[in-house]
Amino acid sequence: ARRPSWGISSHSRNPVLIRGIGRCFRSVRYSRKPKYTKKRPVAKSKIQKKRKSSRLLQSQWVGTDGGTRGVRLHKMSCYYPTKDVSRAVAPRQTPQWAPKKTSLTILITLPGTILIILPTYTLPHSRHPPQPQGQKQLGGGLLLLTGPLGLSRVALRRTHQKFVIATSTKIDIGNVKFLQLLLQQQPCKPRHREDEIFTTAKEKYEVTAQGGSKSCGLEILPKIKTITSRASLSVALTNGVHAHKLVL
Repeated sequence: ARRPSWGISSHSRNPVLIRGIGRCFRSVRYSRKPKYTKKRPVAKSKIQKKRKSSRLLQSQWVGTDGGTRGVRLHKMSCYYPTKDVSRAVAPRQTPQWAPKKTSLTILITLPGTILIILPTYTLPHSRHPPQPQGQKQLGGGLLLLTGPLGLSRVALRRTHQKFVIATSTKIDIGNVKFLQLLLQQQPCKPRHREDEIFTTAKEKYEVTAQGGSKSCGLEILPKIKTITSRASLSVALTNGVHAHKLVL
């Protein structure tokens, strides 16, 4: 019977023991070949590289006759801790319980910026989008807007800033009483006390008319009427119209 060709290798320096396994290792085969004796020409760079010293040294004056010596800038510590104390490292990701702050875009400056609401699932599609005023950014990141309702068809509502385009027109509404009520910090609920079990009367939170959309619109409407073009203007966004450059 004819032997297989892979078992016979007359020209190989590494005879095959089993298919895929040779007799010699790579190091043995490398030493048998005299390639390491040949020196290949290597192009030398004309730019001389300065070798950086592994130790940071500083020259210090020695003696009266003159002379310098190298002294380490950062000396090694003389004492070492008895235990390996792990250092506190800041986590790469913020934990889930950490408060997340949503930053506003540069164009939106609250309060008083006139905005353009885009058609969303909460607002019917319209060729003339409403133009409310931004009042405040809530703790969750949403914007508190108001029309008022009689002018811009927008009641007091919360909207995400991605559904809003800011214009360059602003109204000074800093001294509005409604806005000052919003900026006030809500009183915290008192902690439970021991004598609370015997009290029968319970305090209930009552919604006042000062925090409604109607009272807010009555205060802001005189501010808007100072801009004559704003009261009777309807914006229509078409191709080539840059909303952030509109002056209403």
